Amino acid sequence: MLAPYLNIDITYEVQKYLCKTCGKSFKDEIQSENLQFKKMVQLSVTKLILLLRFKLGVSVRGISSINNEVYGMFHSIGYIDKVCKIAAQNASNKMKRINHCNQKKADVLMFDETFPKATGKGCINLGVAACEHGLIRMVKTIDTNTKAKELDKFFKRLITEKYRPTVFLSDYELSYPKAIQKQISEIEILKDSVHTIRQLRRDCKSAINKIPLCGKQTSKLGKCNKQKILKLKKRLMLKQLNRVMYRLFKGFKANKCAVGTIYIEGALEELKELCSRFPSLMHLYKKISKFVNKYIDKWNVSMELYANNNIPLTSNIVESKNGIFKAFSKKAKSYSSQNIEDFFNAVALMENFDIKTRGRNRGTSAMMRAGIDLNEFGANNFFDAVGLIQEIDVDINSRYFNLGLNHAMQFQQNDAGNNLNKQSA
Repeated sequence: MLAPYLNIDITYEVQKYLCKTCGKSFKDEIQSENLQFKKMVQLSVTKLILLLRFKLGVSVRGISSINNEVYGMFHSIGYIDKVCKIAAQNASNKMKRINHCNQKKADVLMFDETFPKATGKGCINLGVAACEHGLIRMVKTIDTNTKAKELDKFFKRLITEKYRPTVFLSDYELSYPKAIQKQISEIEILKDSVHTIRQLRRDCKSAINKIPLCGKQTSKLGKCNKQKILKLKKRLMLKQLNRVMYRLFKGFKANKCAVGTIYIEGALEELKELCSRFPSLMHLYKKISKFVNKYIDKWNVSMELYANNNIPLTSNIVESKNGIFKAFSKKAKSYSSQNIEDFFNAVALMENFDIKTRGRNRGTSAMMRAGIDLNEFGANNFFDAVGLIQEIDVDINSRYFNLGLNHAMQFQQNDAGNNLNKQSA
């Protein structure tokens, strides 16, 4: 069978040449063409396997079923898993070269941890670093028992002469700034506005839930009535509090950067007046006031950098990458710790080469936006990066590549013509 996925089953004679002196055999021209075409088919099938695995997140069993139904070729689960692991190991090695290549200047380093459920023991801790161009710079598992040492190793390997950011943007985890400042002491530490709003909302929700039911008349009521009154009180208090918090959150919006701190300080004064009328919220005011006074200078610097240098206010880029890793984690449950790290590096490399089809980055990939020198990187796409052509040994410049393709088209047309003749007969 020359091309199984075309449903062509043609048998023809191939001349074989044998040397009488040494016994060496020589390939006929048709045999060489068919061998090259077979390698081309293998290349296309392997590309499909890696595309389904590392971009669409299809399981190994699902890939085997697709190949069997569409191409008429059976690939065992072990073979597909072996191909994916080899590609993942090569992708992990390539990811280490990104920060050592010539590239555009990247001023921002965004870092976050995600906890995908990838093993039977529970969640793994996956550190993800990205820049403002949307390029995933590094993906590595971090041992929670030795987190400080792991973070030091992470940032030491991440920072190079070609990639030396000036701004570090993350959440309110205290261990991140300490680790990055060991590598770049003068780096500007900023806090993500999205995590800031989340923290403030959690504080508000916690304060509302702790509001007691006061009053002498309420002691005479039944348990059911007390719950109804307390629920009504919390709802009315939340309505009053939301008016103040809305103005506070407004100060973190991108279009309000010029007057952001004025909104924040004004909302803090309004919260103080509200607490004077409702003493049960005084604890919330003290907590938010302490939080604002501690970080308002950093927020002000972040807003100025956004207005002048277009430095992002949020780490939504790295958050979106974390969402991708969480979706793929369900397909990596049987892997060891090292294979899991290679698997996520392959997903990251595929994402870096992925050309967006919509949005403001339409028609570009993260490698293009970051200006990575692909010649120095050693690959123009994901399949070149994982060494796919070298593994299968296909000469795409050979004339047999086009000859094999022409054979396939000719046989397909003949097969379609025979079927049409049969139907007409």
